[in-house]
Amino acid sequence: MYAAIIAIVFMLFFTLYREVVDHPGSDKTTKRYKIIKRIILLCFILGAGVFNVIVTVIQNQEKEQFRNQVSQMETSLRSKSDEIAELNKKLLTKTEEIAVLNRSIAAKSDAIAELNRDIAGMVTGGDSYCYFWITRIKSRPDFAGLTLHHQGKYPLYNLKIKIVDVEKIVGIMTEEMKTGEFWRRSWVEQDAILFPGSRIFNIGNFGPNYVIPLVDIPLGPEDKKGYNIELTAQNCFIRQTLRFRKINGEWKMAEQLAVRGKIIKEDIPKEFPRDSEGKFAW
Repeated sequence: MYAAIIAIVFMLFFTLYREVVDHPGSDKTTKRYKIIKRIILLCFILGAGVFNVIVTVIQNQEKEQFRNQVSQMETSLRSKSDEIAELNKKLLTKTEEIAVLNRSIAAKSDAIAELNRDIAGMVTGGDSYCYFWITRIKSRPDFAGLTLHHQGKYPLYNLKIKIVDVEKIVGIMTEEMKTGEFWRRSWVEQDAILFPGSRIFNIGNFGPNYVIPLVDIPLGPEDKKGYNIELTAQNCFIRQTLRFRKINGEWKMAEQLAVRGKIIKEDIPKEFPRDSEGKFAW
């Protein structure tokens, strides 16, 4: 823009110079001509200097204005940055609060789920089960005591127990097989024949932390004895298998406990006989 102004001023002075100084009718030899020529050149030089000063002042003002604008923009940018930082802090705080609420909700959900499991367990029996502790009676060396023990925090409902004397059942079946009539009988008649080899107990409901000394089972007079015990409740089926052997005048016991079809305990004394593969025949 300034270059255009300079060009216009130069053209004006050049035109004036030609009209006054270089005009064909001008007498270039007179003193007046020379003075006018010098005045025009001097005015041109002074005008150029003044114009240059004016242009410099204007440029400095524009630069100062530009610097002020840049400073204002920087100040505004810093202010906006501070606002953004403050908003980020607030957002981080809210995020942490939301995370705390989510953890609280998750904890409440877990508590509700646990409460629902407890309610279901109280109604159905949950994962509770029961089994027998086997105790020996010093005053009755050929007997073992069966004490019913509850395992778990929920009650068992409609508990029924069947204790089968394996040797007695085998003896009954051996006698029945001699006549060949057993398999021709009805199921009711077969159960009636085998009934003396079993004992059945209807316990009903059985709560946590309860134990019941139920019955003493005979071990003699032979040197081995076996019992198959079935415990049936509303929520589970338990099979407890006991095998007794009299070794060196002392009764020893092998035990296997299966809950819901899964063996959770198996204890076989090393003195008990095993097959060629090292397995004990229950």
